[in-house]
Amino acid sequence: MPENGSTSSQGGFALLGVLLGLAFLGALAMAIAGIATDRLHRARNVAEAARAEALAEAGFAHAMAKLTDRVADPLWRADGRPYSLALSDGVVEVTIHDEAGRIDLNMADEALLRNLMIGVGMEPAVAERLVDAILDWADPDDLRRLNGAEAGDYRAAGLDYSPANRPFVLVGELTNVLGMRPDIVRRLEPHLTVHSRLRGIDPTVAPRALLALLPGVQPEKVQDLLVPEGIQPSALGQYLGLDPRHVVASRRQVYSIRAVARTTGGGVYGREATIRLLRDPAKPYAVLAWRRASHGGETRRP
Repeated sequence: MPENGSTSSQGGFALLGVLLGLAFLGALAMAIAGIATDRLHRARNVAEAARAEALAEAGFAHAMAKLTDRVADPLWRADGRPYSLALSDGVVEVTIHDEAGRIDLNMADEALLRNLMIGVGMEPAVAERLVDAILDWADPDDLRRLNGAEAGDYRAAGLDYSPANRPFVLVGELTNVLGMRPDIVRRLEPHLTVHSRLRGIDPTVAPRALLALLPGVQPEKVQDLLVPEGIQPSALGQYLGLDPRHVVASRRQVYSIRAVARTTGGGVYGREATIRLLRDPAKPYAVLAWRRASHGGETRRP
């Protein structure tokens, strides 16, 4: 009898061992399957991202054709309105901005910059101080404006850098200007450029969002605005109520292009570039800035 009990006990332990082994193998198989599934998903995501990037590049190329081939392909409006392209693997939304429709940070006068800041919600006193700080950052001297900031002010604020004393290279440099909070910069960036080299804006290509911020402009006029082909900037500026000093005509040279692609498989990719048109047929344009864009909303301005 003891021998039979011992044999039964040994058989029970053996069965338990087999069951534990099977459980371990099952768990291992599930883990391997999970890893394989995860890698498959990642591979698919990479493939869809690559397709989306290719579509975005195709959208950019199409926009460039619109800008450079003036005979065979009529121009799209370069005022930021979206155009949708249906391609084989998905859809690309393309927008073109004539940079003359934005305020040049290096060329605008104090009044235009101050009006913009007040337009995005800043108190007049704060706007006055920030405009002076911007101008002190970009001018070549160390003379402090009434409400501005020079090297001593930056040291007093605990910063280890001073004003650049040169024009802004990027709109994003505003983050370094004393008193500029990130939320203020985010509100200003969509309306600014460093590439137009103009002292004002061309209202025929300016986005409605910017026009609505400027003093003298009636919101209902902007909301219902339909810009006739061939209208002169001065005439439209007068209709809107813009200060004539801040109305200029675009040179039709500098554009920013944004293309956001979405594939049928769920891939998303955005591309944004700023280009200057050239008169050389062998090299029709020069790239001033090239970057990946966010999938929605405005991106940081170059």
